[in-house]
Amino acid sequence: MNILIVDDEPIITVLAQRVLSKKGWQVLTANSLQEAKAQPGPFDVVVADIRLPNGDGRHLRELYPGVPFIVISGDPSEQPDLYKPFDPEQLVEKLEAVIKEKAPDAPHG
Repeated sequence: MNILIVDDEPIITVLAQRVLSKKGWQVLTANSLQEAKAQPGPFDVVVADIRLPNGDGRHLRELYPGVPFIVISGDPSEQPDLYKPFDPEQLVEKLEAVIKEKAPDAPHG
């Protein structure tokens, strides 16, 4: 599975990449909207912060229509799928739920 993680806090992208790579998933990271747009797809899931230095991470949905999207934010008023700071296992659980929803009969790991 190919995952794109976009967050302006490098500690989040580095930690997420470490944890998710151990699950056998391919993970690319970006710390801005511009970096995210430069990453080679396709992606099976995009995880993006709402507030990035150069725009709203939700705009990436336009680049990857039909790709499951997990919105992260430290601001509860934004109603993200995952609140920051989060435990890496919470991200794994969200991704596994998205994978199951996308292809319920497909094995994952």
